[in-house]
Amino acid sequence: MKIQRLQIDNFRGIKALDWKLPVAEQLISLVGAGDSGKSIILEAIHFLHGDRWNITFSEVRNPSLRCT
Repeated sequence: MKIQRLQIDNFRGIKALDWKLPVAEQLISLVGAGDSGKSIILEAIHFLHGDRWNITFSEVRNPSLRCT
C-alpha cells in the first residue's frame, strides 16, 4: 500500500500538515534540520499503520491523523 496523502492536525509538535506525496516516486526521503518534525511524521504514520495505539494524552490535543 502506498500513502498518497498524509494529514496531521494537533499531534505533538505539528499543528497542521497536509502533504500530498508524489504517486510515481518509488523513494521519498524526509530531509530537514534537527527538531523540525521528521520523526513526528514517521511516528504518526506508524501509529496509523502499526501496532502502537498507546498514545498518551500529553502527546495529543484533539488529534486528527489521516492517511489516504
